[in-house]
Amino acid sequence: VIAKELTENLHKFLANTYVTIGHMNGKTLLPLPPDDIYSSMEKNQHDKDSVHVLETAVVAWTRQIKDVLRLDPETVLKSGSHP
Repeated sequence: VIAKELTENLHKFLANTYVTIGHMNGKTLLPLPPDDIYSSMEKNQHDKDSVHVLETAVVAWTRQIKDVLRLDPETVLKSGSHP
């Protein structure tokens, strides 16, 4: 249980780091779920933990996309920055 929780926290940290690097470069990067999720899904199609990880990724992607769409693109241009 502790190893599973530690692994989940590590993946969350890596995903947040990936997104932050994208923000620093002026890009929107959508982090992928860990590769081991796909192999466990192939073995057992009803693995609730794997489905939860994938659903969480989709929710995070949706949130990121909505945040980008909410931005006013004219604000970036008016400030002199180039998107």
